Amino acid sequence: MLGDERQATTAVRASDQRGRHTTTTRQLFVMPGGWLLMDLPGLREIQLWTDPNQPTDNLEASFEDIQALAAHCRFRDCTHTAEPGCAVTAAHLDPARLANYQKMQKELAHLERKTSPRLAKQTRAKGNAIEKSVRSHPKRDS
Repeated sequence: MLGDERQATTAVRASDQRGRHTTTTRQLFVMPGGWLLMDLPGLREIQLWTDPNQPTDNLEASFEDIQALAAHCRFRDCTHTAEPGCAVTAAHLDPARLANYQKMQKELAHLERKTSPRLAKQTRAKGNAIEKSVRSHPKRDS
């Protein structure tokens, strides 16, 4: 990816095209296009993190085009999935970009629920109310 060898590598197994971890230290590479590549040996997952007091600021800055379109949606709480009058879906954006935006929204909402006892309590109460409602309505025969 870098055009030259900067780290030691080993061959992959022919049977399953998988290899072994070779590097043992973290390293950051500046790529020719200006983006960054991180080698984080032993790290299996990187989670989204943001300021709990302003969880959506970074997301909005990263997806300014979607935020500008969302201002014209019919509903304020539009999820940009299947609502009528959604300006974001009407714009026919790159589906992968929109899916990435929606995934990051979900991750930020999850992070916010994890860090805010008030939101966690509200989420549990909402779930309990839904469960109680489902239990109180008998199943219909088809």
